[in-house]
Amino acid sequence: MKDDELNVFFQAHSLTSYTSDLTKALAASGVNVNLFTTRPKLKKLEKHGVNVRYFPLSKAVWITPNDQGKKIIERYTCYYWLLKKVRDLSIGVLHVNAASKAEIFLRAQEKCKVPMVYTNHYVPEPEPLETLDVKEFLVYEEEKSWIPRICEYSSEVVTVSKYAKKRLKEEFGIDSTVIYHGVDLNIFNPFLFKEKNNAGFEKDDRIVLWVARFGHHPYKDPFTFIRAIPLVLQRYPKTKFVMIGIGFLKPLVVNLAKKLSVNRSVEFRDYVENLNYFYAVSDVFVLPSFNDNFGLVVAEAMACGKPVIVSNRGAPQEVVGDAGMTFEYGCHQDLADKIIMLFENEDLSRRLGEKAHKRIVENFTWDKAAKKYLDIYEKVS
Repeated sequence: MKDDELNVFFQAHSLTSYTSDLTKALAASGVNVNLFTTRPKLKKLEKHGVNVRYFPLSKAVWITPNDQGKKIIERYTCYYWLLKKVRDLSIGVLHVNAASKAEIFLRAQEKCKVPMVYTNHYVPEPEPLETLDVKEFLVYEEEKSWIPRICEYSSEVVTVSKYAKKRLKEEFGIDSTVIYHGVDLNIFNPFLFKEKNNAGFEKDDRIVLWVARFGHHPYKDPFTFIRAIPLVLQRYPKTKFVMIGIGFLKPLVVNLAKKLSVNRSVEFRDYVENLNYFYAVSDVFVLPSFNDNFGLVVAEAMACGKPVIVSNRGAPQEVVGDAGMTFEYGCHQDLADKIIMLFENEDLSRRLGEKAHKRIVENFTWDKAAKKYLDIYEKVS
């Protein structure tokens, strides 16, 4: 490491594309990135200049194979490991991405007096309890309780959209700097293959794509998507609706599709290896979410040159700008009307797709995000 090189310890986030793409961009910009992770698959980032500091937490859990035991191991064993790394590597900045999992970083920051940067990816909001996955609810409550403390000890707080910035201020009275996520344009672009039959569809099928986690309602709101399907099928009966994702509510969504007799037109997939190919063969991308703080899948679809439709709540409409369409949150009639409008106006669909790609290229790349983080690192170090 060079004497004048920024030496950053970066906490991995559960959003893998954020962790991998941002750390690669940071390394390319000259930052000496030390990625803290308990996931061995992230070791592949070493070939991109990222120093992966892997702590085998999963292998240690056999001592006490439960959530409480895992927390105890992380609190003590992992803390002393991290503290030693911070000292031995002469870390200049700690970058935290998950408040509820950042206690060891906070303690290391207090011990070593190293400045800390915190990126808030989600400000928990009240949601209906009757459909909540209790485990998810508890995770969000824990995150919410840790956010103020992490922010208090951070030299800079970052949010991923203006919407998130506003929510953080409203909920906790905390100011922040907005740095948008980016998209890997080598993977997501308009030049991918577009042969629908290669993806298992008929050549003349119209494809509406939904990609998200089937979390508790109304976070991603898959129900409004399903309820819009019969209305679209009345006008365009050969339309295929593809829903990719896993989560607590998926069985309920599948049952609703059966109840509405549209299950033959909906393809449910837990996971796809090449998500960019599904963007490529789709005609419209839809995200009807309630309170996304960014909406990375929207940006990926836009990068692929696809017309997108998002709800009028949360940050996705901020990402879309005037390069896509919005509908009234929770109104399946409005969503169906917007899908049909794009089907009936191919010129509008094409123009929105081209505009969407241009908007991503100009505003939402990991290189741009890395430059802004680099400026913050230099300011606080």
